Amino acid sequence: MSLLKHHCYTVGSLVLLAVVLSLFRTSFYTRAVAQLPESTVKPYRELEVDDSQRRRNRFRVTKILLAGRFANNAERELVEQFYTTYAMARWSLLENRAKLPEFRKELGNQLRTCGTGERPSHVHEYLNSTILKYMADLSKGNYHPAVRVNAMLMIGELNAGESATTSVQPVPLSEVVPVLTSAIEAKDRIDAVKIAAMVGLQRHCALGAIKSDQAKAAVLKAMLGLLNVRRPAGRTAAGDGWMRAQAAGILGMLKTIGNGNVVVTSLGKLVVDRTLSLSTRCAAAEAVGKLNYHGAGGTNVEPIALALGKLAIDACAAEMEPVSRRRLKGRLYAVNLSLTRLGTVADAPEIVAKLKNSLAVMLRLIEDKNLAPNTMMEKINQEAAKLKALLSS
Repeated sequence: MSLLKHHCYTVGSLVLLAVVLSLFRTSFYTRAVAQLPESTVKPYRELEVDDSQRRRNRFRVTKILLAGRFANNAERELVEQFYTTYAMARWSLLENRAKLPEFRKELGNQLRTCGTGERPSHVHEYLNSTILKYMADLSKGNYHPAVRVNAMLMIGELNAGESATTSVQPVPLSEVVPVLTSAIEAKDRIDAVKIAAMVGLQRHCALGAIKSDQAKAAVLKAMLGLLNVRRPAGRTAAGDGWMRAQAAGILGMLKTIGNGNVVVTSLGKLVVDRTLSLSTRCAAAEAVGKLNYHGAGGTNVEPIALALGKLAIDACAAEMEPVSRRRLKGRLYAVNLSLTRLGTVADAPEIVAKLKNSLAVMLRLIEDKNLAPNTMMEKINQEAAKLKALLSS
């Protein structure tokens, strides 16, 4: 997933989830519910909504948001009642499923109303805390999947500091990281909610908000869990591969190699695993190329280098009619990026430089527009054969 600007992140998240959810039509949750006798299927929970709050207190709440402070406890209670009995309670109603993205946008706008400029932070902090707690409950309760997904997306979008303009990045709320990682690790959460939590982590990583050692450790643990645990029953192979690719991407954004080189080792297992799609393996390879190897002298990078070489061979072998220069270039570029980064490690083995030279030849052939596609592939396959011989020696 590309690193999206914060002001268009909501739209990107929706598009991402629309694509991903199509991969999970045979998820454990869907299959389990479908197999139950109709009389035993529990209806989704819907909360009681006090619609009178909208009529009576909407403008009063707006005035408090603009002031950025509570004049007294009565105002604090009014804001809490408005959001917990109306503004957020209505998320649970089945009739409002299509409106959930709109509700998220509305909450975001209200947070910006009380959290930008020189307004006091009291209301913004209180509202953040209230929303985080409420959405955490919605994301794991017996609510419609659309409710749970949008609640988790809302959690990932919360900011400690709002941006007054699109040219200034917001400061993500650090308190949400444990909620996001816990959702990913929880065995009772549906995959769609886990994916929504990963969207939030990607946003935090993209904005440089995973700073504390504790937060880094939590994210590292959750992502390694996704990489190293066998595919759960009911999750499609395509969906599992996609989730692993996203986890690899987050590890790349986190940049740490982990204690004992655990991140590189885990990513290497994905790179070399031929049961996974090339797109998943290349995502892992690209992540290897984004890690920070500073101070990693003495680390044995030869195994991952050899795995990258095998991936390059597989990428070439998989290219068939019609040949796509762009697709092959993207796959080989991911390998080349990682080899380049591995070459910066102190005492990097000679094989790294040899593999990189071979990749350089392949990439030059792809860039040569004077070569017809079939001629290009013939020459690339010749280089791939040399690469294979090198790895076998």
